[in-house]
Amino acid sequence: MFTQNDYRILQSIIDKDEEGKGLVMTKGTTKQEIIKKTGLSTTKITSTLLTFEANELIKPALKVKNAKSYIITDKGSQEIISMKGMV
Repeated sequence: MFTQNDYRILQSIIDKDEEGKGLVMTKGTTKQEIIKKTGLSTTKITSTLLTFEANELIKPALKVKNAKSYIITDKGSQEIISMKGMV
């Protein structure tokens, strides 16, 4: 079971202002971008990203200026949709 902050991190990978951001391999979201969007600590984001990756909710994308980036998988998209259905 994930926390509210975990879902904030998962949602922050997708950027509604930039088409395809967080959804296609060439437009991944970096950890620094997630930190800026959520205001959460680096430690929390790092551990949550590892958990999401282990649960196949996200996967690594192409590096952005030597920084690892992430995109949402289909399973991750379904998790976001199911979470919104609970609210």
